[in-house]
Amino acid sequence: NIEDYDFIFLGYPIWWNKEPMIIRTFLESHNLKGKKIVPFCTSGGSGISGSMKGIKASAKGAKVVKGKDLTDASSKSVKNWALGKLK
Repeated sequence: NIEDYDFIFLGYPIWWNKEPMIIRTFLESHNLKGKKIVPFCTSGGSGISGSMKGIKASAKGAKVVKGKDLTDASSKSVKNWALGKLK
């Protein structure tokens, strides 16, 4: 139940510089008012920046923080990044 969560880590692959449409559908299908959305992705080269506009537009009422491309990240750097977002 998404209502039980204040922080939502949202992971997805980048397709043609955008998030997959199912991600937008997911965000638009839930009441995200007051939630903190933390996007992260994997990418073959275009990175996360092209997807942030769509994520923000679809996550109405939520605070969407700067996303991160974790394609080549180590498990230690991912852990540190994730823990930092929970503050």
